[in-house]
Amino acid sequence: MANNKFKIVFIWLVLGALIPLAAQTPGDVNMDSKVNVVDSLLIAQEYVGIHSEYFKAEYADVNGDGAINIVDALLIAQFYVGLIDDFPLQTTPAPTPMAETLLTLEGEDGYCSDGYVESQYPGFSGQGYINTANASGTYLEWQLDASVAGNARITFVYANGSANNRPLELAINGQVKTASIDFISTSTWENWTSIETTVNLISGRNVIRMTSLGSEGAPNLDKIDIRFPGNLATPEPSATPNIIYQSIYIASDSTAQSYNASYAPQQGWGYYLSDYFESNIFVKNHALGGRSSKSFIVEGRLDTIVAEIKSGDYLFVQMGHNDATYTKPERYTEPFTEYKDYLRIYARSAREKGATPVLITPVGRYNYVNNAFKNDFPDYCTAMKQLAQEENAAIIDLMTLSLAYYTQLGPQEALKLFMVSVNGTDYTHFTERGAKEIARIISEAMKKLNLPISGYVIP
Repeated sequence: MANNKFKIVFIWLVLGALIPLAAQTPGDVNMDSKVNVVDSLLIAQEYVGIHSEYFKAEYADVNGDGAINIVDALLIAQFYVGLIDDFPLQTTPAPTPMAETLLTLEGEDGYCSDGYVESQYPGFSGQGYINTANASGTYLEWQLDASVAGNARITFVYANGSANNRPLELAINGQVKTASIDFISTSTWENWTSIETTVNLISGRNVIRMTSLGSEGAPNLDKIDIRFPGNLATPEPSATPNIIYQSIYIASDSTAQSYNASYAPQQGWGYYLSDYFESNIFVKNHALGGRSSKSFIVEGRLDTIVAEIKSGDYLFVQMGHNDATYTKPERYTEPFTEYKDYLRIYARSAREKGATPVLITPVGRYNYVNNAFKNDFPDYCTAMKQLAQEENAAIIDLMTLSLAYYTQLGPQEALKLFMVSVNGTDYTHFTERGAKEIARIISEAMKKLNLPISGYVIP
């Protein structure tokens, strides 16, 4: 019986008889709706290297072992003569690919070591975009949880209106992934573009950090989109949800100015103010030596602040020291006329942008006479208090608070707050210790004002 079946198969292979069958996809390698000797011969020819335009490989591997060879040809022959009713397909269903998750993290969802949320330029998503300080080492950091380990595609959406490219280092979980990603110039700050890279995430908590490598800092970063073949989620907030990001802008003189290391130990109170506020409050110190309420405006420095400041921010204005310098007309202002008029410009400019003005009377100098510390600018303090009432603006009487603190310390200890303790001549500018103490006094006064930002003063 077996010999007869072999003869039948042999004759079929030699003669190539064509007997129509019902349409059958497996084995129908020439797609003529028949499984017959032609299909077997085409497989045999393909196996020995003779290729045919009628050969369709996707229907040839009838046993599903991943190879096309003489076994498939013989199986087709067996099927054709009735020895088998179906092909012994061994294919294993392909695993269903894991759905890709898209997680969007806005700039404000992360932590910025030195910067603030801004909304000046249109085209962003969320509440705004992160504008970092123009300094190397400033970083942005986000946290997220991944259900499994795997590669993720990260797209950064940014704008870089400066002429130079801004390189950033990308680190995942403390390990540098890319030493430098070049965020090219986009010509204007309103032109948003994106750059993509691939990173490996671990199962569980992941930390993504972007660190600026150049002195211009990072570009304005709107958001990052993360595509991952698994579930992604931002971790539950460990602190108060819906954090409000706000900025304090300082318009002042040398007593508030931030000084670089070459001036040590001299420092201004604006340098330390952020130490007394929670991390969601950013301090933008525009104070500069020799400026009065008048010259600060004439030089366009208030315009620079107004161009950036946004609704919910604060403008701290401490002027008076240089306004009293009548020998320098470019600085001098008469306290009850010009001085008040210029202060009014500060207050109203801030309010026009939805920001809150806070007026600060001049800080006390080290002027100890007749066993008491003296107010060197009484008329300017009185004029500022009058203007605060007229404009219904918040005011911190720093002159009174600072003199009270000096009195509490006593003349010998208070001397250490000023540069005169170092150089013997400067009774106006502060040492680092003095600047810290004045910043503390201002923050404590802010808490008592009971403004919305008061809740973010560190106890």
